[in-house]
Amino acid sequence: MNCTAVMTFPTTINHQLDGREKHIDPVFKFAYPQTMHMFDFVNATPNMFHSNTWGYGRPDGTFEKSMMKDYQDEIIDIAASAIFILRNRIPYVNFYQKLPTAAAFTFRPPPLSSVKNIYLLPYNPDVWMACAAILVIFFVTFYIITYMEKRMPEIKQKSNTSMTDLDNRLADLVHMDISVMCQQGMEAEPSSLGGRIATYIMLLSTLFLFIAYSANILTLMQSTSDNINNMEALYNSKIKIGVEDVPYSRFLLRAADEPIMQKIYQERIAPPGKPSSYINPLEGVRRIRSEFYAFHAETTVIYKFIEQEFLESEKCGLSEIEYFKVAPCTTCRKTSPYKEIFANGSAYIIKFYNGFSIN
Repeated sequence: MNCTAVMTFPTTINHQLDGREKHIDPVFKFAYPQTMHMFDFVNATPNMFHSNTWGYGRPDGTFEKSMMKDYQDEIIDIAASAIFILRNRIPYVNFYQKLPTAAAFTFRPPPLSSVKNIYLLPYNPDVWMACAAILVIFFVTFYIITYMEKRMPEIKQKSNTSMTDLDNRLADLVHMDISVMCQQGMEAEPSSLGGRIATYIMLLSTLFLFIAYSANILTLMQSTSDNINNMEALYNSKIKIGVEDVPYSRFLLRAADEPIMQKIYQERIAPPGKPSSYINPLEGVRRIRSEFYAFHAETTVIYKFIEQEFLESEKCGLSEIEYFKVAPCTTCRKTSPYKEIFANGSAYIIKFYNGFSIN
């Protein structure tokens, strides 16, 4: 039975079933074992053809030399590589099982301090207003206390000879409020018992506020921003973008119909008159580590190189944005006399690997 396998790397043919180099041609290596099980299911021997592309179609409706060309010419009955569902492929192909693969933009989120004013973040607006209200209350309280002290004969006589007694001038009271809030101490203080008690309460209150603020600011300085969580945020962030150099990435990104994806493709990935951003995965992963850079690739591929290039502490800080919501599927020829057998065999294989028993 004729079958076509798409291999974009020449070394793939040496590692089809041995589990080595899983990051190379992962779409093929996901589908190939299932296809071999399918041949066992129908008791057939594969006559394997090889291609380096899946086939994306010409304006006249034909396909270039590819796996889809073999389907169109009815040369093969089944393919050993998965393929994405496209409108021009549907007349020639039956799609019967999605593969558990995913492609995403992977990047290191920027530090929170680069996108927000972290000095305002430790407290929410309500807490900041409460702090301001406390300062006003302390100001009014100490104004009243110092005003009353100036009218008490024993304190008035003492304040004439002491430089550490707090006066009730507005400038002195404002200076005291700011100094205490910033934990800088007081150069003057009330002389009465009530004034000393009020001073103690103010110092203790501002101490707790200062400790909470300092703890939060230290955490925020080490935090990363989570604002880049969709394609529009990715575009607006001005992050550099790269894409794995494989045929399906070139086609699917170029054919995207969403306006934001068209902007990303035309301005960041393949700008007219400038070098494109298609690179190999190893270079992409190294740039993720060293730059503000997002790299699009199949996750099996990219995390293989991340394991090699990143420290353990760096891996936890990575973020992903998945763009392709459709997974590649295993296929057979729509006019094949074996298509019902392939459909039943596919269902059998799925249930077997999911742990179901079939009577």
